[in-house]
Amino acid sequence: QLNKQVTVLFAVQHTQNMNTWGSIAHHGNRDNDWALEHNGVRSDKNVVHWQSKNDNSGNDITLKQGVVYVLVCRIQGDTRTFVALGSDGSKTSVSAKGNSISPGLKRLYFGKSDVREVSHVVMAEMLYYDTALGAAELTAAQNYMTSKYLS
Repeated sequence: QLNKQVTVLFAVQHTQNMNTWGSIAHHGNRDNDWALEHNGVRSDKNVVHWQSKNDNSGNDITLKQGVVYVLVCRIQGDTRTFVALGSDGSKTSVSAKGNSISPGLKRLYFGKSDVREVSHVVMAEMLYYDTALGAAELTAAQNYMTSKYLS
């Protein structure tokens, strides 16, 4: 079930530059609901963004090849927050406005989009919550992922 507010955490390793779009995951329509994907229009092919409604700017993070990341993605109200915690000690956080999700029973895509846009990250785990987690819950989920993948 796709809800208008979500929290999704990923454990991934960025492996190569993308020359095209590449879907790490999306729920529902990759352009009109939420999507975490490589941004195929950017000159820096290491850029990943957390979007809703095909908004391909303002919520970008550049990943480094070979680094393991815990990616924390949340949509609360009309704010999309995206955090990347790296095994190299890096921490990047961005946020942007926009939330066009139409709730409903929709397919979840993981590693490849509905039009076969393949991601080139190694994916270890995804935690999916059909709500915007509160601060304590988000910290607990983030601590679980970082202790498992970044320690």
